[in-house]
Amino acid sequence: MAKESYIKKDSIDVLHVDDNNQMRTLFQDSLEQVDGAFTVTSVGDPVAVLDRLDTDIECIVSDYEMPTMNGLELLRAVSADRPDLPFILLTGKGSEEVASEAISAGLTDYFRKSDIAQQFPVLAQRIENVVEGERAEMSYRELFKLSRRGFRIKPSRDRSVYRR
Repeated sequence: MAKESYIKKDSIDVLHVDDNNQMRTLFQDSLEQVDGAFTVTSVGDPVAVLDRLDTDIECIVSDYEMPTMNGLELLRAVSADRPDLPFILLTGKGSEEVASEAISAGLTDYFRKSDIAQQFPVLAQRIENVVEGERAEMSYRELFKLSRRGFRIKPSRDRSVYRR
């Protein structure tokens, strides 16, 4: 039986967190229409995210202002369990202080909600880039974990390969 590839070839699993139902619907519908590249699960309660961290989620996109837990608190809670999980914050109010604190906490990226309609293609591309980078990193780590003896590079005996 062939071993499964560690780089997923199918859609990117995104978890979207926002207490606003209209925003969840808009985000999910918009992202899922991008060439079938995304599968989006939306939740309204940030606390529910903590129960989903053992699933195949590859990126979290979260609102900042929510009643039970803000996006920065959620980022810290997620990072404690899955520090390499890409996390993108959406906020209705742009604050340099919040952005700085979030970046220090390990935030992947930061977008303003007011700009999201115009920047949706940029957001989709950013999600794709960070997830593909994380997939490659996981594949790289797994390659070395599976290789118990390491690698040995032997020089070629056919020196003609080096001639022009």
